[in-house]
Amino acid sequence: MLKKLILKNFQCHKSLKVDFDPCVTILVGKNDSGKTSVTRGLSYLTFNRPLGSAFIRHGQDKCSLQLFLEQHRLKRVVGKNGYYSLDGKKSKAIGKGKIPPDIEKILNLKEINFQTQHSPLGWFALTPGNVAKELNKLLDLESIDKVQFEIAKRLRNKKAELEVTKKRLEDAKQEIKRFKPVVGLNVKLGNLDLRQNDIALKSSTADSLTFKLKQLSGAINQANSTTAAAASGSLAVDFGGDLLQCQTRLDSLALLGGQLRQSESLLSVPIPQLPEWPQPNQADKLRVLIKKVFILNSNYKQLEKSIQEKNEEMEEKLGGRCYACGGILTDRSLI
Repeated sequence: MLKKLILKNFQCHKSLKVDFDPCVTILVGKNDSGKTSVTRGLSYLTFNRPLGSAFIRHGQDKCSLQLFLEQHRLKRVVGKNGYYSLDGKKSKAIGKGKIPPDIEKILNLKEINFQTQHSPLGWFALTPGNVAKELNKLLDLESIDKVQFEIAKRLRNKKAELEVTKKRLEDAKQEIKRFKPVVGLNVKLGNLDLRQNDIALKSSTADSLTFKLKQLSGAINQANSTTAAAASGSLAVDFGGDLLQCQTRLDSLALLGGQLRQSESLLSVPIPQLPEWPQPNQADKLRVLIKKVFILNSNYKQLEKSIQEKNEEMEEKLGGRCYACGGILTDRSLI
């Protein structure tokens, strides 16, 4: 609430003090006595307008205005090094036509609160546009307009985003329809992968069987070689038996020949020259050879038994099927 206003060197007033009534204050006086200067000084203190020093009393270099409120004291000094003060604390005026924010907040006055003798007679003399402006000052319709404008702007943006999203959704549906056959191809590709894995497994099994067949073939070749060697060994055994019999006879003949030579001196009968008999070391070599033949024959029998076991093992693993194509064999001898 306004309590008191003091003007010094302001227009025609050298010094004037006005006490405000709690309800209504009426200024009465002659024309050009400075009644309007009181409201003008209050307006100047509130808005810091108009600019310049036109309100300073003639012959003075500065003027001051003081306003007393219920809890605060405001002062405005106009002129060189002018300033505002709040409760004795100075603060310079902020720019042209502006006042310190703390003082503006305390006053809380707008232009609508001031009516001078030259002002229009209320809103009745204003155009509709100016009435809207004045009403906007009271109700802050500008904020409402800004909110409505922002809402409308965001609504337009969201509608545009919605249209773009719908278009993208439709394009995505068309892409899904276009790539629908790919789903079936994916299933077929999965089946091909399974078949490829199965082929790889069978190929690995075939490689293993091929390796075993090669081993078996080598064993068979070795067995054939061993069979030939065994056959030769058998002949050698037979021949060796004959040689042993011959050696035994030769040993007997040699012994008999020695006895005859011993008897030659007793009988005084010449004995015909007997042939040279094989030396004992040759007979020993022949016995070693016959022993090796017997060992080879034994090894051949063991190898033949091992080949038979491998054949039975392979037949069991193949289960009566061809190792190459996996077909069932009717002729078991082909396994």
